[in-house]
Amino acid sequence: MKKFYILLLPIFIFGFNFNGFESGSSINDIVNECQTRNIAITTNPITIGKDFKWSNLNKNYKQASRLQYYSKIAGGDAWIHLYFTPKSHKLYKITISWIANDMIMQKGKLTKKEISKIVENILIKKYGQYQTKFLDTPTKMLTNMIANKKTKFWKIDNNNFVVLDNSLIQLKATYVDINFYNLNKKEINSHKKIKVVQTTKEDYNKF
Repeated sequence: MKKFYILLLPIFIFGFNFNGFESGSSINDIVNECQTRNIAITTNPITIGKDFKWSNLNKNYKQASRLQYYSKIAGGDAWIHLYFTPKSHKLYKITISWIANDMIMQKGKLTKKEISKIVENILIKKYGQYQTKFLDTPTKMLTNMIANKKTKFWKIDNNNFVVLDNSLIQLKATYVDINFYNLNKKEINSHKKIKVVQTTKEDYNKF
């Protein structure tokens, strides 16, 4: 009698990846990657640098909710913001916002429309044709993000999306990992409950 064996392989859940930054990465992993690749990451939203410098990160950077850097993406100057969960400090969202001053007709500068077309073509090649309406909305946040008729989105997998917002006032691409986005909400709510308990105890002694 022949014996049959079933090989159970582990299931790997992949997140989004933008410029080598993967969702679920820790702040330490991101900062170390930036140091290796000489990316001018910073905790200061108005600092624009060309090289990695520890001085651009404040002493509490490991607890930061957001880091950012300035770069040229798809032919236009842009701010890249990386968002982290408040307790576990995991990357759950990245936004790429092209600079408004770079969207007007200037010699040698691409227009907002041209940059948008470049980004759209890249995303189509990587993730297929875009969608404009969710058949099964995973979160209220994504529903709000595609409220604008000019907003397009790509489904990387069941938990990861790219949203391209080409509205009148901005051009912004957003990568979001639903699993870590939900973790972010959970950690925020947990922190709020702790704050309420602490405040209640402090106020109790005042009355």
